[in-house]
Amino acid sequence: MPSNDRTKLERKKNFVATLLAAVEQIPTAQQARLVLAGDINSVRRDHQPAHRFLPFEYDFHDRLEALGLTDLHRLVNPGVQEHSWFGRGGAGYQYDYLYAGTALHDAARTCAYDQQPRLDRLTDHAALSAALDLPIPASQIAPPANPAATLF
Repeated sequence: MPSNDRTKLERKKNFVATLLAAVEQIPTAQQARLVLAGDINSVRRDHQPAHRFLPFEYDFHDRLEALGLTDLHRLVNPGVQEHSWFGRGGAGYQYDYLYAGTALHDAARTCAYDQQPRLDRLTDHAALSAALDLPIPASQIAPPANPAATLF
């Protein structure tokens, strides 16, 4: 999502509106199995420490929750506030999220931020990973189309 730089504000508003409209167009049964992840560049209303963002940025998170999408980190680690990006002054922000639909909530096993890529200066954000226990029937697993092109 575009940053909060004032010159990009309209682009960010349009992006948020377009993304939410696209999610709302997805049938409810498919929304329940939806995973939406990325660098959101805003925080939830209850973020600690508190930071100042614009109402439409807070509303973005609220609307995802209203659609049944939940921040998997909060779901798996209740009461734990993580930060995925740090400003020059050292203030932490949870900018990166992995939202999942209601049908995936019970399958969530872990969701964690890995600070090492940020500390190694590979990126300015922590990596975010999750594990979901989603059994797939063997009959639905297809071999690669071109086995010679795989790494292993």
